Amino acid sequence: MIQSRLDVVKTIDESAALSFMDSANFRLELLSILNRFDARQTTSNETLAAMERLHRRVDDVVLAGTDNEVG
Repeated sequence: MIQSRLDVVKTIDESAALSFMDSANFRLELLSILNRFDARQTTSNETLAAMERLHRRVDDVVLAGTDNEVG
């Protein structure tokens, strides 16, 4: 789970394609996912799945932004 969190943060940090607002919103969503886990509202498997979904969404936005810059 720690590696998944680091992967999401790394993608957010390294992407010039994300706007400031996109980056902030993704960070808030990650914090929300982690807060639910800390409050024992979700299991580790649910938390990992949520972080993986978030990472896919971040990747989709980054790829769409990169496509727009190239085109």
